[in-house]
Formats: sequence, structure tokens, C-alpha cells
Amino acid sequence: MTCSKSGSVTGFTRLPDSRAGQSVLTSMILCVMLASTSLAVLFAAPATAQQPDPAVRYMDQVARDLINASRTRSAAMLQSVILRHADLPYMGGQAIGEYGSQLGASERPSYLSGMARFMAKYAASEAHKYAINRVTFQPHSRPAKYGLMVDSTIHMRDGSTYDVAFMLGRANGTFKVRDAQILGFSMTSQLNRLFTSYISEQGGQVRALVLALNR
Repeated sequence: MTCSKSGSVTGFTRLPDSRAGQSVLTSMILCVMLASTSLAVLFAAPATAQQPDPAVRYMDQVARDLINASRTRSAAMLQSVILRHADLPYMGGQAIGEYGSQLGASERPSYLSGMARFMAKYAASEAHKYAINRVTFQPHSRPAKYGLMVDSTIHMRDGSTYDVAFMLGRANGTFKVRDAQILGFSMTSQLNRLFTSYISEQGGQVRALVLALNR
């Protein structure tokens, strides 16, 4: 599945060319990119005098893995990092909402790996559009309803900044990235809008989404 310059995604029907439709795409791209390729410049940020807590140190490790992946410019490498660090069961459940009840246990692995593949390819294809200078993190996480939030500021080369909050949860004794929130949007909510719209257009058949994600 690939993204074209016109805004369409191969395997999905064309998204509306309205401002709302484009804001969904833009916020999703930014969330994916800021949660992946942009973290490769994390170490350009000044060191903080405060010792970061475990959740922030975990994001540091995510950044190290993503540095290596981004240097390859490979969607496959980005996908590998997403599979390693994303809480895919949580994200996948949020992304398809009520349609999740249609998804059998045997289909879930294919759905989740397809979702990771979609995000990685989309991020890799759009990376050149976002000129990021540096990223700074707050030294301490904060509690949230479904995990911990790690706050960051993205400094773009044009002088603009974006405040991005990463939500972490725990799975199998370690942290996992559950979401990224920017400009009032979250990555999972944008995936939900894209995925459920596509399922609806396919007559409510969630298997159609699974097939599209894995093409």
C-alpha cells in the first residue's frame, strides 16, 4: 500500500479533498513521522540537568532504534521498529473500534502487521516533506488514563514548533508506544477515521481492510 502525491492511498478509496480530509492526513503523517524518523535528531537537543524517568529513558531507546532505521531510508526497517516498540494490539483495537468484534483471532496478526506496514510505508514516503531541526523532551512523564504521557517539542527548520505528547503503556513487562498526539489530533484517532471509513465503504467487511493493508 503506497501514498500518492494526490492524497490517495493505493488499496483505499480516495480521501476527500476537503480541508477536514487533508487535516486528517496531515495530522496522521506528522504523528507517524514525529514518532519515527524525526526522533533520529533527539540527541541534537541540549542535555537536561534532571535525570529522566524510566518512560523517558525508554523513548531514548526508541530513538536509538529509529536512528538506525531512518539512516537506511527503508520502510521495511521502519516497520521493524514499529513492530518492536508499538503497542499494536492497543493501537489496532482503537483503529477499528466496534468493527473489532468481526476480527477472528487467526486474522489479528495479519491485521496488526498490515497496520504497521501501512504506517511505515506512509511515513517513509512522506518524510522528505517535514524538515525537522531538533526534538526536546520533558525529563518526566505524567500519568494519563491509559498509560503515561511523555511530552516533547518538535523544532522545525522553518522556525515553527509542535508540541507532541507520546502515550506509553506497558506490555509484557516493558513500555510500548500507544499513541502520539499533536495539534489536537491523535495518531490512533486518525487511523480510526481512515480505517472505519474504508470498512464502511466495503459494506462493513473488516476483512477487506486486512486484505488492503497487506497488498
